[in-house]
Amino acid sequence: MSYIDYVYYRNAYQGRATDKEFRDISNRATDIVKMYMERFIASWDQKSSIEEYGCDVKKAICYEIDYLLENGGASSFNGKNEFDLKSVKTEGFEYSYRDNRGSMFNGVPFSPVSADLIKKELRLKGYMKRAVR
Repeated sequence: MSYIDYVYYRNAYQGRATDKEFRDISNRATDIVKMYMERFIASWDQKSSIEEYGCDVKKAICYEIDYLLENGGASSFNGKNEFDLKSVKTEGFEYSYRDNRGSMFNGVPFSPVSADLIKKELRLKGYMKRAVR
């Protein structure tokens, strides 16, 4: 079972992706959100699944799904793609990629809105404290 489902994405978040687009990318979006969260969580507090954190990051995942779809979809996990294409010349055939794809995390497009929502939720749940055990 997935942390987020299409019913939540379409009804609560009001996302625009099709069911197929959602299925193709939702688990990967959840994985990248979990990895981003764990940058701020002490190693002794890390969990094996996103549900175990007790954080409500469903909306952040929805924003990430939309951001990924706008920046190449599932292929955005594989490096540069056609969305990065900056220019093409036909004589002598030349093409170049744009340098800035927007906000990135571990080489993957990452929604700035997701980042803010995640940090807010982690603060509320006490994961961003700077205490040493």
